[in-house]
Amino acid sequence: MATKPIRKTVTCRKAHFHNTDGSRTLEQLLSSASSKAATIHDRREPTDSSGTEIRFISDWGILAKRGFFGRLSIVQKDKSPASLLSDSTQKTIPINKFKPPTGHDYAPGILNFLVQNNHVVMTQSSLLRSSSLETHLA
Repeated sequence: MATKPIRKTVTCRKAHFHNTDGSRTLEQLLSSASSKAATIHDRREPTDSSGTEIRFISDWGILAKRGFFGRLSIVQKDKSPASLLSDSTQKTIPINKFKPPTGHDYAPGILNFLVQNNHVVMTQSSLLRSSSLETHLA
């Protein structure tokens, strides 16, 4: 079986904050916010008026001296596996849960990111760009 190479683009950005004393970094703000929004349900955000498309941070963690990492995901209620939407009391969703049920066409949007101080490094997908992460974090 032949394999096909996959290309990903890595984007780097530096966060700039206005109207703040600058004492807390983006990494510290995300660490604090993650403890307040501990479950998937707390982090869900509808991206359309009908609520059929949901954006959320599906996985996150803190690496000592390396930063805050996470995975921003987008799912559609009518196309996504039911397991992604049924139990929103979980803290994270493993990446293998995003596998489609057999016979269905499903392309989830996933954006992986790492925040170190005020620097953000991310890999984007066709459905999720850096603007999606910026909007969700705002």
